Amino acid sequence: MEAFILIIIIVYFVFVIGAFIYLSYNNKAVYIKTSYKALANICKANDKQDINIISKEIERFYDGYVQEDAHIEKFFPNVVLWLDAIIFRIDSGRLSPLKEYGSILKNARDQLEKQNPFNKCEKYQQDILHDLSKIDANEIVVRNIIKRTENEFIRLTIDVKKNERNNKISILVGIAGILVSIIMTVITFNF
Repeated sequence: MEAFILIIIIVYFVFVIGAFIYLSYNNKAVYIKTSYKALANICKANDKQDINIISKEIERFYDGYVQEDAHIEKFFPNVVLWLDAIIFRIDSGRLSPLKEYGSILKNARDQLEKQNPFNKCEKYQQDILHDLSKIDANEIVVRNIIKRTENEFIRLTIDVKKNERNNKISILVGIAGILVSIIMTVITFNF
């Protein structure tokens, strides 16, 4: 009976440690918080400028930010999705320093979305869709092909992310199984 309780405790600790590691590596808020002050400075410095200039400055900052810390691109593969996450936090009342610049950021986001119409897709997928949009053919057929391809790319990206998550869970379960086997072997030989 003592061995069974020991196994349960060890499996519990392995699960807790695995969950902690997973959550700490997948915390998007850490990567967004770093950019609050910079975005406030960009909005403040360009408050009277045209929205095109502001959006170019925000995109320039995002590109530099991604080059500085490559993990950001894992969570926010493009500037529009990154701004969406920040705007969500502003709208939910969590970002009071940027609250006064909410409308500027929303307008810049809309401008950037016009420049990057396929922002829900990965970068290489966006390039494919952009090339497809340049085909000189029946406009309805081209739009239909682009929409179906975009939907397939989005589905593919979601499936890849699900598979990555399932692989991590499978590895944790495998490690827990190995630990349980080792403990059972030690307990069996000790008794």
